[in-house]
Amino acid sequence: LWKLQELCLAKAGLTSEDLCHVMPALINAGAGVCGGLRVLCLEGNPDIGADGAAALADVLSDGACPGLEVLSLDGSSIGDAGVRALVLAME
Repeated sequence: LWKLQELCLAKAGLTSEDLCHVMPALINAGAGVCGGLRVLCLEGNPDIGADGAAALADVLSDGACPGLEVLSLDGSSIGDAGVRALVLAME
């Protein structure tokens, strides 16, 4: 897992609650697990809302995925609040 570069969970039926559990678990799985992650595809998961975006933003703001280049959330329901949280986390 430490060489994970792309993670695609498109159309996986994920919810905000799932992201609240999955993202911290990936980070806590071991040092550097997401350090090489370049692409995170979560598109086609309409039940990912602002809370899921906030969980993702928390992980990103902690610097856990410094090499992330592509974050795809097309088809989610993160709304303006979720977008703001992600933009702030990635600055």
